[in-house]
Amino acid sequence: METAKKDWRALQNMYKSRDYLHALFFAHLVLEKLCKAHWVKDNVSNTPPKIHNIITLIDKTKLQISEDDRNFFFILYAA
Repeated sequence: METAKKDWRALQNMYKSRDYLHALFFAHLVLEKLCKAHWVKDNVSNTPPKIHNIITLIDKTKLQISEDDRNFFFILYAA
């Protein structure tokens, strides 16, 4: 969670400086870290899988997301 917070601040700076490609990469990184934090919270093992697919991670947690959010994550992952 702490590194996700730091990455979020870096993302905001990249976005403000119009470095959109790197901001998009950091957006995925932040979401992945947050999903893995939820995975740890919701699973017996405290080691999340070594994957980057946000949708797969969310599906292995108790998080409930809307279809719009699922579609957004799919597009972000495919980018």
